[in-house]
Amino acid sequence: MPVADGMEVRTESPMALQARRGVMEFLLINHPLDCPVCDQGGACDLQDLAMKYGPDRSRYTVRKRQVRNKDLGPLIETEMDRCIHCTRCIRFSVEVAGVEEMGGMHRGDHMEVGPWVEGALSSELAGNMAEICPVGALNDKPFHFQARSWELRSVQGVCGHCPVGCRVRWQHLHGQVKRVLADTCAAINGSWICDKGRFAHDG
Repeated sequence: MPVADGMEVRTESPMALQARRGVMEFLLINHPLDCPVCDQGGACDLQDLAMKYGPDRSRYTVRKRQVRNKDLGPLIETEMDRCIHCTRCIRFSVEVAGVEEMGGMHRGDHMEVGPWVEGALSSELAGNMAEICPVGALNDKPFHFQARSWELRSVQGVCGHCPVGCRVRWQHLHGQVKRVLADTCAAINGSWICDKGRFAHDG
């Protein structure tokens, strides 16, 4: 909603707090409690929001739904049980990558996020989907189970795989680069990097 003169925004009113708790309760209904083995642990938006705004127990007693993992190729690992249907990956593939490969199939509780046609993603920006996924449903496959986010040290730099010069952050552990993330630079790469810049560091 656009801000207007004289507008008052109440973020701690009883109605706002109740709405926030209700949204968190719905998000956590089907989300698995696998934080100890999730790659997103320590960098999970849902975990942070649940700690800050969520209820301390669930009223939901029905069995959580189970979603089959998708094969998106050699770069993206899927754990689709964790997906909360935020549609960031869908919007990224359409609005940024310009390739309409991801979408939401079915409706309601049966909805699944995934590619329209099964198979590896063709976009050379696909690795960004793992970076923007807030809950660990889409993961960086080469980095999967390599380290925890709090163990890694981060160094800013410039990608050397092409002359564009994208800004990146190399994350390393014990002298070995574990993963490369995009660093924000509005003039060059925005906040995205190509798959070569993200995954070719092991070469």
